[in-house]
Amino acid sequence: MDTKIVVPLVVLFFVLNTTITSMMAFSQAEEHGPCSLTYFDPHCSPSGWMSFILGDIVIAIALGVFLHHLSSKNHKRLVRNSERIDAILKRSEESKRRLLVFNSQMLKNDFSVILMNMGLMNMALNKAKVYEDIPLNIRENYASLQSVLNSTHNTIKSSLDVLDPLFISEIQGFVTHFEGIKPANGVGEGFPEYEKIKSDITHITDKLDKVVGTGEVLK
Repeated sequence: MDTKIVVPLVVLFFVLNTTITSMMAFSQAEEHGPCSLTYFDPHCSPSGWMSFILGDIVIAIALGVFLHHLSSKNHKRLVRNSERIDAILKRSEESKRRLLVFNSQMLKNDFSVILMNMGLMNMALNKAKVYEDIPLNIRENYASLQSVLNSTHNTIKSSLDVLDPLFISEIQGFVTHFEGIKPANGVGEGFPEYEKIKSDITHITDKLDKVVGTGEVLK
């Protein structure tokens, strides 16, 4: 039964019991005079007062049992709610973990494509006297990197909930810097900042592996 109904009923029963037993005691007191608790009077029946006292005891016991039951019920409800919250949080963490692993692999795949195309461009630039000396297929493949970089940007955005903001800024800064490099500036010398770009990619991929393995920078 709902506590909003039970509690008023208990209070009502207590009031009625008090009223009735008080009236009984008062009625007997009028007939035989007041009853003394220290003097035995055979003409005075204490049944009214005894009913009043026993009624209070019964009410107190019943109320105590009810409150204990209510407390136990509330405790069980709190435990169930806590378990539900824990389950929701666990599912949320598992989802974040899967997203972390997936996005990390996507980023590493993008960086692998960047490295491969950059390596081919680097060798071609070393031999070229002008940018047009570079084979058309290498230039076209390098130009197609823009779609890879767009994918990288999207992956970075979807990683906001699973990666540390500083690490995200580091990756974003690298991609932005790479997009600003002009391969034509390396004709006869090789891809501009080739060794630095390789080092940066290695550093980021190693860090991604560490993130997946330990969750160190997982939010």
